[in-house]
Amino acid sequence: MGLGDLNDVSWVLVPTQVGNATDWVSVSAGYYHSLGLRSDGNIWACGWNDYGQLGQGDHTERWVPTQVGSATDWTAVAGGAYHSLGLRSDGALWTWGENDVG
Repeated sequence: MGLGDLNDVSWVLVPTQVGNATDWVSVSAGYYHSLGLRSDGNIWACGWNDYGQLGQGDHTERWVPTQVGSATDWTAVAGGAYHSLGLRSDGALWTWGENDVG
């Protein structure tokens, strides 16, 4: 959920703001990971990262939103089961994460 260390957070039963940013334009939930697109064109991700679905180039979980790369021209983002997708302003589709079944 992007609220911090799993040991510090239990069930969150009411809507709770994630961080301090107020410029999110869209969000997407994958399977145990979340993605957000900010108005400056940056993608942020948090959650499990067993298959690289957070786009960080590793398999380390991130419990708070972490910027994905340095591109600032993303226009849409989506989370799948163990993968993520992003659409760039030039219409190019990018994807990262598990690719076991193509």
